[in-house]
Parts: sequence; structure tokens; C-alpha cells
Amino acid sequence: MSNSSIDDRELRERVEKRLKARQEFTIHLTVYIIANLFLWFLWFLMTGIGVGGEALADAGFPWPLIVMGGWGIGLVIHGLDVYSKTSAAALRYEARVQQEMELERQRIAEI
Repeated sequence: MSNSSIDDRELRERVEKRLKARQEFTIHLTVYIIANLFLWFLWFLMTGIGVGGEALADAGFPWPLIVMGGWGIGLVIHGLDVYSKTSAAALRYEARVQQEMELERQRIAEI
């Protein structure tokens, strides 16, 4: 097997892993939006806002905010994890790793 086919295989695995991570984040975001819309619907239904003319101030604490906040923090962390790996800093880090690997190969060859 040639070096180019090994490099192509490695490259493909990296790209597929990155694409899978982005797809998982998109699914996470979609579930977050749908679930939170449902929770807000439940809250409005339970408080009767809009049905009997009850004022929003009389509805009590909007507990879906707690879910949105906690889950939202996790969603932001997930997004940063997924998308920071394709940033310029990540690319510079990868270049440094490749450079160090090449230096290590040279050291091993000298031994």
C-alpha cells in the first residue's frame, strides 16, 4: 500500500469524524429547540395565559427558563467543542504537531 493511500485514508477518517461531530451538534440543537418549544407550550397551557385574559405577571415564574439556561450552557459548550477544532488556532496546533512528528521521525532515524 502506498503512502498516499494511507494519507488519503487518514484524511478521510479525520474529515468524516469532523462531519459526524457537526451532524451530532445539529441534532442536539434541533432537539433543544423542539423540546424547549414544547416546554414553553406546556407552561402557557398550565398558566392559562391567553385563554382567560390572565396577565403574564400573574402567571408565576417561567420555569422553562431553567431548562433553557442549563441545557443552553451545555449546548454552547458542545458547539464550541465542535467548531473550535476547525478554527485557525486548531490548524496551527495541527501544523505544530506534524512538525514535531517529523522531528521525532528524524531523531529515530539517527539512532
